This record gives sequence, structure tokens and C-alpha cells, in this order.
Amino acid sequence: KTVACFDLLIPQGELAGGSLREERPDLLAAALDRHGLHREEYNWYLDLRRYGGAPHGGFGLGFERLIS
Repeated sequence: KTVACFDLLIPQGELAGGSLREERPDLLAAALDRHGLHREEYNWYLDLRRYGGAPHGGFGLGFERLIS
């Protein structure tokens, strides 16, 4: 299995990390069930994936890691 993610490493450590978001409603619903979460509480999130934006990803900078 593989995942769609990355870590940007520099000699001092990790500077940034990111990943693609899961957009397939059937897999998201299965993950909710697998983790024991109530699907009705997350219908809004499933609807966003069903009717909302396009597949996308994101990243987070760890700038504080670089300067500490």
C-alpha cells in the first residue's frame, strides 16, 4: 500500500509535511464505521465530498521546528 503524502526534510529535521485528502464518500463512510464514529454526525462532511470541491491536498509548515 502507498499513501499520497510528503515530508520536506532538511538537515535539522522536518520542515513541512503534506498529503492529499480522501474524497471518495464510500471510503470515508467505511473509515467512520471502522473507527466507531456516528455517521449521522459526519453527514455534512460526506456531503462536502459528494457535492463540494474537487480532490485536493494541503501542507503544514513546521517553521518553529526550524528556528528552535
